[in-house]
Amino acid sequence: SISGILIFTYFSTKKNISEPILLLNSAVKKMALGEIEEVKEQFKSNTVSDIIEIADALDDLGHNIKQKIDFAIEIGNQNYTSAYTPASEKDSLGISLLQMRNNLKISTEKEQQRIWISDGLARFSELLRVEAENVEKMADALLSALVKYVHANQGYLYVVHDVEQEISID
Repeated sequence: SISGILIFTYFSTKKNISEPILLLNSAVKKMALGEIEEVKEQFKSNTVSDIIEIADALDDLGHNIKQKIDFAIEIGNQNYTSAYTPASEKDSLGISLLQMRNNLKISTEKEQQRIWISDGLARFSELLRVEAENVEKMADALLSALVKYVHANQGYLYVVHDVEQEISID
């Protein structure tokens, strides 16, 4: 009868504690290697509640990591408007990802401005070189190009000589 109780206790412990702990151990090892899977679904209803709580925590961790992965992919695709909320105020990885996104957004905007300025300088330098012989043609070409370049509706250029003249391009 004692041996029956010991055998029952052994199998009960193995089924309700040892096997779930092995499953948790396997899930944690996989997570450490970057493989994220649902854990709680693997447990039977008669598993010890503390182990179920650990499985819930691991599932939450996996979900949190997946959100960070998705956000990092969006950043990698240069989608700097993608929303993300860190898991808590102490979520250092989540906060770092937000800072990285914001810094990349600022850098990208600065680079686009630099390219826009450089392209404009090249275009207007070329116009100045090509139209250097005729001041009126050069003014017309520069004003027309400037209006188009800054996406304005119209522009005016005032030239002052002995007599004030107005050149208008619409």
